Amino acid sequence: MNAGLALAVREMNWSAHAAHLLFLVGDAPPHDYPGQDRAGLLEEARRREIEVSTIECSGMNPAGHALWASIAAQTNGEAQVLTYAQQVRLADGRTRVVMQRGSERFVATRALSEAERGEDANTLVARGAARRMSAADEAEIGPARYAATRGRGGAPAAAAPTNNISDGVTRRVRARAVDMGVAY
Repeated sequence: MNAGLALAVREMNWSAHAAHLLFLVGDAPPHDYPGQDRAGLLEEARRREIEVSTIECSGMNPAGHALWASIAAQTNGEAQVLTYAQQVRLADGRTRVVMQRGSERFVATRALSEAERGEDANTLVARGAARRMSAADEAEIGPARYAATRGRGGAPAAAAPTNNISDGVTRRVRARAVDMGVAY
């Protein structure tokens, strides 16, 4: 990660008339090797007005979560945690959308539109479209099968989970465009 960040900050030909947006995506904290100066690199990014937004994927530990948030804060970026959504079929045939954001689990309170399935769980909770998963939800959903088309030999195939990475990136790019007076 540090080498990639150094390459992006120091080697890219950043136009003076464009937004300088960098998205750092990861599921674990970086390995630090001798001779790498992440603090100096982030200071250089901040000085050159390169905004580093971080996108935390599943599997990040608490130390990594804190580091990702710190990197974004130091460069005026935004720290995002992906929300993964997956539809499950309950024993009685009903379906529910289950979401995971870091170590937090949520369940949709109603059917979600395709656009809503790309949103952050916290946004959905604020609008009443989702809630934190309760013990009763866990008990109901625990034995559920993931809803999908049939796989090989007619066996149920797990539905591929979706995530909100494109929504998060698009939202950040749109905000910077508006800040710069550019129609998006």
